[in-house]
Amino acid sequence: MKSSITRSVAFSFACVILLAGFSTNSDAAAGTFSDRAKKWQFAFGPHYTNSTSVDFDGGASADIDSDWGGYLGFGYNFDEKLALDFDISWGSASYTGTRVLQNNTKETISGRLDTSSTRFNLLYYFMDKALTPFVAGNIGWTWIDSNIAAGPPVTGCWWDPWWGWVCSGVQPTYGSTEFSYGVSLGFRYDVNQSFFMRGSVGNNWVDISNTSSTPDVTFYRYDFGFMF
Repeated sequence: MKSSITRSVAFSFACVILLAGFSTNSDAAAGTFSDRAKKWQFAFGPHYTNSTSVDFDGGASADIDSDWGGYLGFGYNFDEKLALDFDISWGSASYTGTRVLQNNTKETISGRLDTSSTRFNLLYYFMDKALTPFVAGNIGWTWIDSNIAAGPPVTGCWWDPWWGWVCSGVQPTYGSTEFSYGVSLGFRYDVNQSFFMRGSVGNNWVDISNTSSTPDVTFYRYDFGFMF
């Protein structure tokens, strides 16, 4: 995986500068107390995932490119420091790989990997201030679709009251749904009583079977959120 501690730390500091830059006055970022306790919140934003490599038992492998994705989430702030979120994220990235055929020869393949995840996130804010660092842990499930055909197309037909008989085909592909978990750290800035922003960097692991080690990916995320 093409990532490093230096890059992660640099991104975190960039989040601080960016968030502080949105402050309407110097005191807001310096120490204004937050007002997020007992509030629900909704957030959305982009995320960027680093490239990663996955090695499978038997000699198959895949190199997955970095790419952008998005997410939607909602949650509840129990108090100024503890919150629970639920989110749905999605992404699509190009990949190249090697698969082993029945005669033990290897074949190079390429395509696009579609993923989506549902996660529960427990967040801890270190300060009860408008600008605060935080740490988060998540557990959930990740759906993976390789877009590699797993058989011939399947055609189904049904009667539509407007169009009569309608038929369409579906191409089955290799995919799976796996348990996933991760950690992240970042900074949150409550712009006012209703609007907040967060920037974070983290690592997610996907518990895929038949791999030499648990695949993981580093991600960077920026959130725009509303409290109510």
